[in-house]
Amino acid sequence: MRKMLMTFFVLAILAPGAWAQQGQNLMPEGILRKIQSAVKADRVDVTFVLDLLDSVRSGVAEMKQEHPSEILQSMLFLYEGLVSEAAKNPQQVLAGDAFEAKDADVLKQLCEEINRPMKTGWGKTISVSDYITEHMNEARQAWTAAEPVNRLDAFADLLIDNAGFPFPPMTDAELKAVNQILKNIEKVRSGLATSKQEKDIAVLMSFLNLYEKLAEKFADNSDIASRFVAKNPQVVKALAREMQKPMKVGWREGKTIVMGQYIEEHLQGASDEWFSSESADELFAFNRDILYGIQ
Repeated sequence: MRKMLMTFFVLAILAPGAWAQQGQNLMPEGILRKIQSAVKADRVDVTFVLDLLDSVRSGVAEMKQEHPSEILQSMLFLYEGLVSEAAKNPQQVLAGDAFEAKDADVLKQLCEEINRPMKTGWGKTISVSDYITEHMNEARQAWTAAEPVNRLDAFADLLIDNAGFPFPPMTDAELKAVNQILKNIEKVRSGLATSKQEKDIAVLMSFLNLYEKLAEKFADNSDIASRFVAKNPQVVKALAREMQKPMKVGWREGKTIVMGQYIEEHLQGASDEWFSSESADELFAFNRDILYGIQ
């Protein structure tokens, strides 16, 4: 009953846009399956949390004028839904105690998905943690009680702790390009996780392909073998943070690699095998200007 009421409230607050898109799945392809596969049996109702997130995204996508108090209210319901499913002691967390997750890996993946940039109907993109942080004054004005404001503040902190700092505001075209690059990153991760043998040349080629796809969308120069100049440095920096997250590999249990470090350690060997230096130069520029450019 609590889940039904919570979903109803989110949809009602954001109507008519949320009702107009009822049933539309806004999750990136495969994300629901990926998160569900990480859940230990019946511990976290991932579908419920992602349905609430879909309602928030649908609502803000249909809003032609920004209404911070309504958006914050929907984010508050989303937080309460996340707590009810993913926290070991939901009532204590909602009362202000620290969030202890039933499954830390699943919480992290949910937070990453929740904090992905979302399109709005008034021509901007927002992320949940940024939006809460930027509109805390509106939250305090909308609610005289401290409890909902404290919960929103805790939500923003939880997202940043588990997902890292969010993407900056973007144009619709940038948002579309970011989502495509995130899918490309996921393909690289999936390939590494299922690879039973370490083939450093193949790994570096997958990184090179990712760099070239990134350059197609976000480079402001054509000669990407000598350097990379970003159209929007903040967006590229956010993507670099995603790329530099440790990635599991299939050739050794429990082992992870970091993209920039792997390139640095294996580039000379690959360069010796390649007939052309351009590929090696591109990987060097990728590492220097993007992956280590986030430091």
